[in-house]
Amino acid sequence: MGHLARLMGVKEARPYWDRLRRLYETHTTETQLCDGLADALGRSAGKEQFDGLVELLRDDSRDGVRVMFIPDIIRVGREQGWRVVESVADDPVLGKEASYRLHQRDLRRRAKARRDARRNT
Repeated sequence: MGHLARLMGVKEARPYWDRLRRLYETHTTETQLCDGLADALGRSAGKEQFDGLVELLRDDSRDGVRVMFIPDIIRVGREQGWRVVESVADDPVLGKEASYRLHQRDLRRRAKARRDARRNT
């Protein structure tokens, strides 16, 4: 079932995002299905669903599956998404992934600064 849920992770499923969210919120005991629905929710989300993704990320009742929303919050929210990730960097469940993503962002920024400095000299 989880594999089928993952197949809904396309932008064409965006009109059904609220329905996917309700399924995710009601299926709390089936781990594979929850993971699949979380994946589909993240990958099918657009700007209109950003606030919903943040709500799902902050829902403490879901523990580890919430970490799956971090890359899509960054993708959809851009700078606002990065601020959300910064705000969960100390969370016991989300902190490791959030810190990793923030570290990778810093590495990309430093590399870009070095490239720009070389071009300007």
